[in-house]
Amino acid sequence: MTLELWLMIVSGAGMAGMLASGYLERSRGLKTPLRDLSAKADPMLSSIKGSASQMISRITLKNAVLIANRGFVFVVRLFIKGFREAHDLLNRIVEKASKKTEDLSRSGAASFYLKKIKEGKGEKQITEGL
Repeated sequence: MTLELWLMIVSGAGMAGMLASGYLERSRGLKTPLRDLSAKADPMLSSIKGSASQMISRITLKNAVLIANRGFVFVVRLFIKGFREAHDLLNRIVEKASKKTEDLSRSGAASFYLKKIKEGKGEKQITEGL
């Protein structure tokens, strides 16, 4: 994080320096040390501008729709994959829990309720037999 922050600070200072040197050259006619740097950067920037304008000129409505469609499909597939992984994880947890056997007669409150249910079923069978 600090590396990115320092890179942003240095590049911001470089841009501010280039703008200030350009202003000094135009307004006062001074030759600044950044003049050589700007002379080397101008052809590169103009070639980048030409490439970018060519790429933008090739974008049509059909291409924009196709790119939007691919982006939408990518996002939907990402959600499906995430939900699938969550489902598989929860499925594994449930399967592990269902394979565990517990002796309910040893647990306090649960065994009391099971005993009551068992007694209730026994009484019901006795009354049905009469």
